[in-house]
Amino acid sequence: MNPKLIILSCLFLITSQLFAQNTQMWATAEMGGTYAGGTLFSINSDGSDFNVAFNFDSWAGYRPMGNLFFASDSNVYGTCFYGGYLNSCVIYRYSPEFAAYTTLHDFDIVHGDYPTSGMVEENGILYGNTSSGGPDLCGVIYSWNISTGEYYDLHDLSSPFGCSPYSAPIAAADGNLYGTTQYGGAYDAGVIYSFNPSGNVYTDIYDFDSSNESGNPIGSLLQADDGMLYGMCHDGGTYGQGFIYRYDLVNSTFENLHDFDGTNGAHPKGGLIQGSDGIFYGLTTEGGQYNSGTIFSFDPDTYTKLFDFQVSDGVHPQGNLMQAGHLLCGTAYLGGDYNHGTLFNFNMLTDSFTKILDLDMFNTGAQPTGGFITLGNDIASQIHSPGIDEVNIFPNPTCDVTICKTSLYNNEKIRITVCDLSGNQILSQQLEIRNSQAKIDLSNVISGIYFLEISTANQSKILKLVKQ
Repeated sequence: MNPKLIILSCLFLITSQLFAQNTQMWATAEMGGTYAGGTLFSINSDGSDFNVAFNFDSWAGYRPMGNLFFASDSNVYGTCFYGGYLNSCVIYRYSPEFAAYTTLHDFDIVHGDYPTSGMVEENGILYGNTSSGGPDLCGVIYSWNISTGEYYDLHDLSSPFGCSPYSAPIAAADGNLYGTTQYGGAYDAGVIYSFNPSGNVYTDIYDFDSSNESGNPIGSLLQADDGMLYGMCHDGGTYGQGFIYRYDLVNSTFENLHDFDGTNGAHPKGGLIQGSDGIFYGLTTEGGQYNSGTIFSFDPDTYTKLFDFQVSDGVHPQGNLMQAGHLLCGTAYLGGDYNHGTLFNFNMLTDSFTKILDLDMFNTGAQPTGGFITLGNDIASQIHSPGIDEVNIFPNPTCDVTICKTSLYNNEKIRITVCDLSGNQILSQQLEIRNSQAKIDLSNVISGIYFLEISTANQSKILKLVKQ
């Protein structure tokens, strides 16, 4: 048998065993539930063990939108578009351990209003943005200190430099936050922005061009293994139905990578994820065979439509996909048996779609707008839960140094073990995470193909490493 096939078969068996578990996932529904204000729920990736953890109401906050976030204090955080003391939306916390919901902050028109997305964490601080509020009613970038419970309006957005962000910013490897706005900028088609948390410095780094590229980005950005930012625009491109783009932070260059044309999908409202295979995956809200949305895969050379949604499956999927082993899991906003949305998975090994739950207005909640997250040590990816679930190395192949990129928090320790194809240990190092990365010194390793195991006290993942 070809030695390369033996290596690939071993890698497949190892990673299949790592991903064999059934992953518990969490998400919110924007509407429905006991008080018609939406629900917070959990479900396993195969559709088993569905449970409504909390029913939103007007005082606690209602219409939860966007991404949930599992923070370093082992609590889930999110935002509601309405409700709270001022009926002007809230930040909330949910403790899975104690099944306890707490309203943390009531937004107001002066310091930020109407958040359509959740938050991201950097060094114990949660950061997010609102779609409105502030002096120019263009929204604000804010922080919430997990330890002290303090809210700060860090930056007031204004139309010339970006207005009305829809999705949460991301925390990048350079320590900055990066995000997009739907509107504003030089052409009022939205911008890509950077924000330095240490100095509260906001920079409009790219203006979408309404006369050509258009824009109106709604979904979140992704920093891929190559260090570049990837995202999707809801509108514009050659066919006016949105496009996939890339922004190079090193060279400050923007590139349109793929235009949606309707048949292959249209008008995405989410972001991309990068799977464990290095390929990007995403959803479109419209387009495809039934004009109800698609699941697709993408690398810079090849776009592949994987699935066309129709009413029985759920229609108009929003938010991001989440990878749980060989499954891509997501939510559809409408459709299904009750026309209130569905939960689904897509098997990447068999190219098969499975609807795992039909949402209804009263029992489950209805019309989800965000994707799934996992809690604790589940091996899955997106959104950034603490763990080695999103670990990757680059460059690979490499010469003397490769970078391990992971979703672990700063100062956490990982063990790096390099073995040859016979299982002999070549190298073992303990490294500390800094800005989601750790540098692996391979200068004393000879050229060849190796197994690289990355492990913490209770998790491990094995990747193929090529040393040139």
